[in-house]
Amino acid sequence: MKDWAFDGIDIDWEYPASDEDAANMVLLLQAVRNELDAYASEHAPGYHFQLTIAAPAGSSHYSKLRLADLGRIVDYVNLMAYDYAGSWSSVAGHSANLYANTDIPQSTPFNTDDAVKAYLDAG
Repeated sequence: MKDWAFDGIDIDWEYPASDEDAANMVLLLQAVRNELDAYASEHAPGYHFQLTIAAPAGSSHYSKLRLADLGRIVDYVNLMAYDYAGSWSSVAGHSANLYANTDIPQSTPFNTDDAVKAYLDAG
C-alpha cells in the first residue's frame, strides 16, 4: 500500500464453484479486510483502504456466492457485466445486454438487470 500508494485491493476470484469455495472466499476477504484495517491503524490512522471484488453477472456463478456475507465485508462490487455470449454459446446473443430479450429469451441467457437485482436483494 505504501510503496505504490494503493488505496485498496480488488479481488477477482473466477469463480467459486462449490460451497467450500464460497466459504473460503468469505474467509479470504475477511482476512484481507482485517489486514487492511490493521495496516491503516498503524500507517494511516483514520484512513479506510478499499476492498472490492470483481463479481460475476451470470446467475450460474453468483448463485454459488455468499452474497450477504460478501456485502458485509467489501466496500464495492464491480459487476463483470460482459461476455454474456461468445464462441461457447449455442446461439448468437448479446455480449453485454442490460435487459433480457423477452421475444427471444435464448439470445440473452444473462442480463445485467437480473444480476444487479440479485446482488441488491442479497444485501
